Amino acid sequence: MSLENFWGSSLVKMPEKSARKIAEKKDGAAPHEDDQSGDQAALTSRVATDLSPEASKVVESLTANIAKMIDSKLELILEKIQDVSKEVQSTNNRVEEAEQRISGLENVATGIESRVTQIEKTIASLTERLDDQENRGRRRNLRIIGLPEKTEGQAAVNFMEKWIPDILCLKTKNGRVKLERAHRIGAPGSERYTRSIIVRFHNFVDRQRVMDAARQLKEVRFEGKRIYFFQDFSAETQRKRRGFDEARKRLRDMGLRYSLTYPAALRITADNSVKVFNSPEKAMAFIDALRCPAADASDVSVA
Repeated sequence: MSLENFWGSSLVKMPEKSARKIAEKKDGAAPHEDDQSGDQAALTSRVATDLSPEASKVVESLTANIAKMIDSKLELILEKIQDVSKEVQSTNNRVEEAEQRISGLENVATGIESRVTQIEKTIASLTERLDDQENRGRRRNLRIIGLPEKTEGQAAVNFMEKWIPDILCLKTKNGRVKLERAHRIGAPGSERYTRSIIVRFHNFVDRQRVMDAARQLKEVRFEGKRIYFFQDFSAETQRKRRGFDEARKRLRDMGLRYSLTYPAALRITADNSVKVFNSPEKAMAFIDALRCPAADASDVSVA
């Protein structure tokens, strides 16, 4: 509805009492009640005619001002909407670009993950081969534990060449074994701590004869101290073999025969059968089954 129509309709809908007052001001006398309807129509027409020129100007001025005000407000709103629309579009573009980059990175990560897995397998294989090579390089070595400090003096090789066959009652040429070197491991410690001695034989046969002689004696003592003869292994192999320490202790308590085989496997003899375990956990499970008659030891897998 236009403002002009609004003003006109307002005048037409003016209450009868107000219309009568306006008419009285114009004509100086009130109309008769019988002619009320006709007078009201005439009055409305006259009022509209009288106010029309001024009302038109007022309405036109108000309409123009309101239109300008609305237009200016709408322009600001439209500008804001356009700015927001641009920002949304820019955000959408960035999100789409980010999704593409993420997708590309996921593809790259998948490839890298497979490569890392393969590299880990290669490293594990190479580490195992390196450890095997190190152990092979130590095949002519023996580790002697329990010999009191300074017993060998300043000439460890000369002392050990004669001491080893003497302590093991081993027959050799000239009563000696030929060694390449002999030395203590680690820095000197307290008196309660005795360092191990590593001896390297000139040939593997002599080393094996010494190991066999030590096994046959079962217990070797020197100056009241028990002496142990062990093969010399790499640090990694020693770590794996130490994993069976608890299992070996239990087997000794149970009086069962066992042995550690190369590189790190526990060989158990029980009930006239032999089982070999590469895992300390599986070995312990087997021993627990032996301790519990109700348990079926055959259920323990050998590995």
